[in-house]
Amino acid sequence: MADGLFYALKPICVIVAKEPNVKNLTSARETFCSLNQNAISEPALLEYVMFPFNLSLNKKLKEEEEILCFQCLTEIYCKCKQSIITEDILLWNLNTYSLFFLKSSKEIDKVHCLDYTTSEEQRHGITVMLRMLLSKVSLSLFNVFYQKERLPLIGHVVSVLLNLVEGEKNLTLQLVALECLQLLAGFNNQLSDFAETFGDTFASFFPGVATLFNRVLVSPFHQNHRLVEACLKTFSLMIKTVLHDSICSNDSEMKITALLCKTAKTENEFQSIEQLDEIDNNKKILKIERNKKWLHKSANNMKVIFQNIFPVLMCHSHVSVRCALTSFLNILLLSCMDNLKESVPDFIVVLAKLSCDDYETVRTQSNLTLKMAQQHFQQKDRKDLQDILDEKWYSEILSLPRVISFASNDDLKCAKLQLIKGYLQFYGDGLKYLLCSYAYLDKFLCALIQILELDYTSINVVQERTAQMYMSIDASSNPPTHFQIKNFKHYNNTVILRHIEDIIRLIAIHGDMYLLIDHLIEKYLNSMLYRIQAVLVINTIISSRETYEHNCDLNPLIELLISTYIQEDWWNLPINNLLYQNFKNEIIREDKNLKNQVSISFETLHQNIQLISALLEGISTFAKVMKTDFNLINVLYPVLEKVGSTNATISRTALQTLHDIVKHCGYSSISDLILKNSDYLINSITLRFRRFARNSAATSVLCVILKYSNSDIMSLVADATGDVFRILDFYQEEAAYEMLNVLMHLSQAVDKWFNGVIDEKEKETKKKKDDNKFDIMNNSIPVEDFFTAYSEEYLHAHGFINECEIDSSNDCVNGDSNFDDTVDVQKEVPIHYRAVITSMEKCVYFIAARDLEIKLKALDVTLFGVLALRKRENDLLPLLHNLWPAIIKRLKDLDMVVVLKALDVVCTMVEHSGDFLRKRMTDEFLPFVVRFLDEHVYTFTQDQSKYIQVNKVLTKLVRFIGAIIPTLNPTKKIFCNLCSSLFLYLDYRLHLAVRESNRGAMVRALISESRNPRLNLCSDHICDIGNSFNTTEVLSLQTRHNLAFV
Repeated sequence: MADGLFYALKPICVIVAKEPNVKNLTSARETFCSLNQNAISEPALLEYVMFPFNLSLNKKLKEEEEILCFQCLTEIYCKCKQSIITEDILLWNLNTYSLFFLKSSKEIDKVHCLDYTTSEEQRHGITVMLRMLLSKVSLSLFNVFYQKERLPLIGHVVSVLLNLVEGEKNLTLQLVALECLQLLAGFNNQLSDFAETFGDTFASFFPGVATLFNRVLVSPFHQNHRLVEACLKTFSLMIKTVLHDSICSNDSEMKITALLCKTAKTENEFQSIEQLDEIDNNKKILKIERNKKWLHKSANNMKVIFQNIFPVLMCHSHVSVRCALTSFLNILLLSCMDNLKESVPDFIVVLAKLSCDDYETVRTQSNLTLKMAQQHFQQKDRKDLQDILDEKWYSEILSLPRVISFASNDDLKCAKLQLIKGYLQFYGDGLKYLLCSYAYLDKFLCALIQILELDYTSINVVQERTAQMYMSIDASSNPPTHFQIKNFKHYNNTVILRHIEDIIRLIAIHGDMYLLIDHLIEKYLNSMLYRIQAVLVINTIISSRETYEHNCDLNPLIELLISTYIQEDWWNLPINNLLYQNFKNEIIREDKNLKNQVSISFETLHQNIQLISALLEGISTFAKVMKTDFNLINVLYPVLEKVGSTNATISRTALQTLHDIVKHCGYSSISDLILKNSDYLINSITLRFRRFARNSAATSVLCVILKYSNSDIMSLVADATGDVFRILDFYQEEAAYEMLNVLMHLSQAVDKWFNGVIDEKEKETKKKKDDNKFDIMNNSIPVEDFFTAYSEEYLHAHGFINECEIDSSNDCVNGDSNFDDTVDVQKEVPIHYRAVITSMEKCVYFIAARDLEIKLKALDVTLFGVLALRKRENDLLPLLHNLWPAIIKRLKDLDMVVVLKALDVVCTMVEHSGDFLRKRMTDEFLPFVVRFLDEHVYTFTQDQSKYIQVNKVLTKLVRFIGAIIPTLNPTKKIFCNLCSSLFLYLDYRLHLAVRESNRGAMVRALISESRNPRLNLCSDHICDIGNSFNTTEVLSLQTRHNLAFV
């Protein structure tokens, strides 16, 4: 086969040797390209086909012809077998073609010794050819080639290639030169047995190589990401070859020799190929040992270079460079950790910062590198490196609080936290042994606690109260998605908080959880300053179990934490300075905890609120971790107690905790949770009611149960409701506020659960009747039946008969009932309506109480009681009869808040009582309205009036009068006085809302009054009354109006 190929290639070789022109060289290149891979398998054949091209290159050829010669040689090397490249061919090519890049001997001393008289295309062709040649060199040939006799030649070639990397502007040429460097160092045979030989050889050029790569990587003129990536790869592999840990595997017997030369000096000492045989004296000077001293010195020099290039590369704009940097560090940490131990902290810093990169690829590679380095670090005892890392980590921990407190921007704080996180990732499971030292553990946890200090300057946290609107939060509504965001003293950036949480999770994963929790509980119990922060750290440590499985059993640990969290000393800290919420009589003053109570500072109240919220978040975390194994019986009652807190922050946090318990403990909703645990809850409430003076918070739990349950709970809370009435009888004013609050929630619940169902049924019934009417009109039915059904519907629509009477009449018509006399037996009132009736009966007394809050709460109970009984007129109307005198007296109260609330009650009573209160409204309510309007007419002369309670009362009162006056039949005197009073409120100086409401009321009043023709005439023009009225016009209109009735 070789003979056949020889005869096939001989003609073209002869032609090229005679006439090396463009045509012949192009034809030769095409011929070599058409050959099969490894077609040239004999050394003699290789030398034969190379000869004409080497001969042609010695001639004076044109640039294009030289480039074609280089391309032909490249194709020849590509088609030959790897084993046929001999030492002579390699040496001849390296010596000959590297000279194309040298200047004259006079200019060799210059740093950049590139011969730019050769074109860029020529240099590219030569470099590509050398790359192909080096790729075909066998490993055994490299081992022979890397002998001490060849060191000057290798140094010369390395210098030329390095100068190409630094001095060229063509990116492709630079990348090819870097590939040549990699091949020259045998990087395609990394697992060979000759790695030690490669390391010995390249140790000679290592200082110059490192210096040049330092210049290239930090230079602003070499910022192409492909070049930087290739430089990092080449540099890392050279460092691995020279400084591999295997060099010092046996320090006592390590005798590995290497040659150290400075690249610049090597270039200056050899001016021609003939001088390579005269370096015997220089070899002794270049010969060194890679011993401890040399390795230590080289490691220190590399540390300086690393500190120079890392800041530039970490901030590089291209993601590929940052990925290459992680690969660079991965090689060094896995191969040179012992020899570069002084630089390992710098490696961790870089990886820690890159682990928080914006790109997922960089983050993943950085975390993976840290994990692999951590595993490699633990494979054998590295006491020296361990001491360096421990000392560095301890110093970083000591400086952490200072940096977080006083750093000028958040970037510095994030960088510090990333560094701590990187150290923890590197330590891995070894962190457990490090934190066994009390000094390390205490200092580390104290640093974490200090940087978690909260800001206690927000007024809203202390002053915001829970909404008391009607069913303000529906139990079936979507739960809150997260806890309230906390404000920290030294930062508000969520990125910083996320880094801190990651650090805590890492110590929870790799540390001893029992040891950590025990130390934090000690901080919690003994230090008031660190209490909240200790709880936050504990909660984060436990939450790490949700993501990472631990071998330790957390059941006893969580039981200990729950018992610590719900201790009376911390769970029921004061959250305001209002003594009213507990008791205001002698009973509560006998309590030793409140006997000498003084005003608490704002900051202390804020701290107490934040601590209770943190404890609730901890219970939520425990539920997430334990799931169905969570011991619910110990925490359900305390959590419900906090849901009913008057502080909005605590209430919202407790509600979120309750939703988390429902979600993770196997319940479908909050109502399901309460119903399935109702026996325990009701029993706890009943027991606490027996000593209500010391357990006043039991009413909050009962309110929460009523608020978030369904109708199934009503029969179960009957006993607790009876206890409420009993306590009201024995402790009237003392316990009135708490008990009336329970009754208000009871009335709300009855209205929601039972009246809502009735409303839905009425809608369905009405729809069916409409359908029946349509069917009647479309079907042929007797005329008598049609008019009978129509008359019944008419009477029912106007309130003359109810639905039961219609059904009974239908039964009589159908003959289904007899004409025997029947006794009208009154049905028993259901238990829930009976409780509402009793509540309203109790309010007759409490509406007239001296305390403002009790009066308001009693009016609320009355209001919601009317709504709850609106479908039961037989029970509602007697109650309204009894409550009316007390309500009217509250309309004359000196406090406008009470008047406003009483007016709401009157509006609701009138709306749901039909004509029952018409006469009382005319005789008692309208005179009150006239007096009220006359007394406060001069109060509203400025725009500030919209901010006072009287304005609110007036606006609502006028709108209510406008709504009900058409249904009343007042006397002429009352009607005249009412209109006269309303006219005064058309003054342009009054607030716009008052004038608009007043004008609408007057229009409806005057139009409804048709007995006086003068008023009918006035009603035609009343719509024109508006902003143009002044005081004189109003008074004259009032005078004319009064004369009309004289």
